[in-house]
Amino acid sequence: MTDGSLSAPAGCRLARFTLGDMDVVTAGNDELQIAFLPQVGGRLISLRLNGDEVLWRNPAYLSDDLSPVVARGTWPCPDGTMASWANVGGNKTWPAPQGWSGAHEWPGPPDEILDAGPYAVEATVDEGGAAHVTLTSAPDPGTGLRISRAFTLPASGATLSQVSTFINDSPAPVRWSVWEVTQIDTRPRQNSTDAGTFRVEVTRPASPLCLLGLVGTAYS
Repeated sequence: MTDGSLSAPAGCRLARFTLGDMDVVTAGNDELQIAFLPQVGGRLISLRLNGDEVLWRNPAYLSDDLSPVVARGTWPCPDGTMASWANVGGNKTWPAPQGWSGAHEWPGPPDEILDAGPYAVEATVDEGGAAHVTLTSAPDPGTGLRISRAFTLPASGATLSQVSTFINDSPAPVRWSVWEVTQIDTRPRQNSTDAGTFRVEVTRPASPLCLLGLVGTAYS
């Protein structure tokens, strides 16, 4: 996909454009609109359901229209300390386990490749009007991984599917678990009755390990 927009006669609309010094890729149908930051770890940075934002974004880095508050090139450069992590929010895919005791644990964030590096983008709209966006990281020598995040948005409706894949890019076997991290906007919404479901499908006997937890303010 090149700069510009793409759509089927009926169904999703795709666009890729630049805000400041940062690329943005968007896809949407009449109910659900999503946006990605390919240069920032392939993040899903916005998910709007009937106009209401679901994801949290850090206002220190991004405005409501996704423009960088300060230039992307001036964001902290990862140096291994948490102070150098640009926590922009949204949804991202990390390797687990996380830790700092050895090579068998992912010592991020910050991480200059999987969490903060540029991801390659492929984006298309098929003949049925569904949008497909795939973001793929560069090889990470620390974990031996490349991460691929594939999203499908149907021509209509509010269902978004995602498949995250780890590719072993090293010459030796590696063992990691896919870890999805999503930062939600928990502020109360007026006149909103929208609800959602997050479902994880597995192909092996073991069930996913639940790592869901609330950090921050809970509203009733």
